[in-house]
Amino acid sequence: MITGAGGDIGYAVASGMASPQTRVLLVDVDLPKLRAVEDALRGMYREIAVVECDVSSESGVVHYSNVAREFGRGSVERFFNNAGIIGAIAPLTEYPAEVFERVLAVNVRGVFLGLKHIGPLLKRGAAVVNTSSVGGLTGQPGLAAYVASKHAVLGLTRTAALEWADRGVRVNAICPGPVAGQMMDALFEGLDLDPDDRAAAVPIGRLAAPQDIAESVAFLMSAAADHITGTTITVDGGRQAG
Repeated sequence: MITGAGGDIGYAVASGMASPQTRVLLVDVDLPKLRAVEDALRGMYREIAVVECDVSSESGVVHYSNVAREFGRGSVERFFNNAGIIGAIAPLTEYPAEVFERVLAVNVRGVFLGLKHIGPLLKRGAAVVNTSSVGGLTGQPGLAAYVASKHAVLGLTRTAALEWADRGVRVNAICPGPVAGQMMDALFEGLDLDPDDRAAAVPIGRLAAPQDIAESVAFLMSAAADHITGTTITVDGGRQAG
């Protein structure tokens, strides 16, 4: 199952991991985008279910977990806990408190609630990938709420990995750098960065494509990563190496 399935990364993971033997549950707050993804994936999966949900709402998460239980015949094998928002772009001293709270509600509470309510459904050998960010590894001026929230996702990832290790459930995080797509367009616009300069700080010379992130998620969910839990993969074209 995938939260934030209507976004670029959510869709890339859903399409990249498609299999005619698999059922997939897609969750997003934006129903039109969710339906568009469902239509694009039609025929690629054995079955597709969609749930419109604000992941910061516990009743909403309880609802999608109940759908997951029924749809998955009592269990979940792969969980991409991905939904998130950027929030405002402003100096910390001018950052609106209500926006700060909303970002943490979606990015932290939403991840926590997903782990809390999908956790009991995860079968032995299941894998979870939470979406953090390079913003969860370093600071970023103007993005106080986003950076704080993505640091918190790494803490939740490590805690769940330790708590569920004896069940054979692996929990890891993905830390994307700048990814070409809707969210990054909004971020760069807010930071007033010239489109031609967007890839300048990426040593490999380009922004990540959503498919780059999807490949790393697929690896963490695969048998090839069977001994990897409680860690992160940074997909940033080498930005953190400098």
